[in-house]
Amino acid sequence: MTRSMHHPRSTPRRGIALLLVLITMAAATTLVMGWLAVQDTSPLVGRNAVRTAEARIAALAGLELAVAVMETDAPWRTQHADGWVLKNHDLAGASVSVRLWDALADPAMPPNAGTTSVRVEASAVIDGMTQTATAQATVHPFDGESLGDLDGLALFADEALRLSGTTRIRGWRHASSRRLLGIGSSAPGSVVLHGAAIRHGTAGADLVLPQSAGPNVLTGSGRGGLTRNQRQRPLPDMLGLFGLQRSSLPTPPLAGPTGESLELDDPGEVLLGDVSDLLIDGDLHVGEDVELVLPAGETVIVLGDLTLEPDATVRAAHGGSATLIVVGNLEVDHATLGTVTPSRRRNSRPRTAVAAALHLIAGGGSNAEWSITDQSLVAARIDAPMADVIIERSVIVGRIAAHSIDLEHTRLWYDGSLATGAGLGALVRTVDHMDLLDRRTGGLEAPARAAVLERLVALTDSANVRTSHPASPPNGEAWLLRPVLVEAQMDQFGGDTDVWEAAALANAGEGF
Repeated sequence: MTRSMHHPRSTPRRGIALLLVLITMAAATTLVMGWLAVQDTSPLVGRNAVRTAEARIAALAGLELAVAVMETDAPWRTQHADGWVLKNHDLAGASVSVRLWDALADPAMPPNAGTTSVRVEASAVIDGMTQTATAQATVHPFDGESLGDLDGLALFADEALRLSGTTRIRGWRHASSRRLLGIGSSAPGSVVLHGAAIRHGTAGADLVLPQSAGPNVLTGSGRGGLTRNQRQRPLPDMLGLFGLQRSSLPTPPLAGPTGESLELDDPGEVLLGDVSDLLIDGDLHVGEDVELVLPAGETVIVLGDLTLEPDATVRAAHGGSATLIVVGNLEVDHATLGTVTPSRRRNSRPRTAVAAALHLIAGGGSNAEWSITDQSLVAARIDAPMADVIIERSVIVGRIAAHSIDLEHTRLWYDGSLATGAGLGALVRTVDHMDLLDRRTGGLEAPARAAVLERLVALTDSANVRTSHPASPPNGEAWLLRPVLVEAQMDQFGGDTDVWEAAALANAGEGF
């Protein structure tokens, strides 16, 4: 009997082990080759990081240099080559170029004599590595002759300001979200704000008042709004009281009426030059449905009173602008002053309006009363330093500066495009944003802010005489006089570049 023998079948373990060994050796070879490749390129990466960081720092130095130049009396606005103020300038071990643009020009243009908002572009090159930095700068042209500009304020009353009823103050066209209301008096009760007006009319508005004004300068049922929201912006008395007396009025003040009045009663369009000279010796009466057109580019003077009957219109010629000076009283009753296309409801926002087309000035030497009532429409810059302006149930597009202002159930659409960037409005914003003058963490502390404000006061003193300089500094010397206030803020470049540069320098090691 034969016994059968059974042997277990063997598995191919030797083949699998060999395959694993080959895979492991390939992976190890790849890692070693990658490590060797990194060793070869790490110095280049380090050098690139250092060059990038150095070029970026040099570009920032170019920004600082440009701001320093703008703080001097150097004629950088006019003496440049298509905006270039530096080209291939050796700075911080790099070749730095700086170009300036008028930030408000559309399309972009180099600076001109009136530029106050500047876009600064600086580029730096180190060993072929180029970095660019940009900043927005505001150059404040404060001097003794610019403080009469009140265009930065929607309302400015030298003695008294009263808002009541459903009065609203809103922005028109290019107006910023902030609107400034100003008072030149520090006497108690100079500003009266009643409930509805403060709830709806002054939302988002700031009140500019003299530094000496006490808490009682604000009265009325709505005074708490500006107080609780900290919407008050005090200025030194010498600045808070400046401006109204310096408005561009005829000098010497015009006398009263000496001749016959002009009465226009036939409905239709009338060109003033066809019926009268530009100087009217007496009163001017514009009857119902009469449209009086003022010649473009001219100044019309009324030595007496100006009266507009219901549905009358006084405006500048289409496409032009005019100045209208009224020495006596002004009465506008359900009529239109300026270039305005009303909405269906006359007490709503007009469809179109051009505030810059009419400059309305009170030219008398004694107090006059200007009354605008019964759903009248006015689009104008109003300068009435010797007049009491009373407006009821009407719509104004532009801005108002007067001896006293009383608005009741009135809508004021402040046209921000009238602002020139000088005067009280710009000064308020400068003081309010003074932390931008120092870019350290936390900004300027109280003593530093006080010092800068003191410098502002000195610069805006009309007796201040600014030393002039040649077009370029002497060889080997720098601009020493820096009387011009400039605030600049560097643009953001997506990410914390300072942290990245610090890490790159640390990782690059020494010697690169």
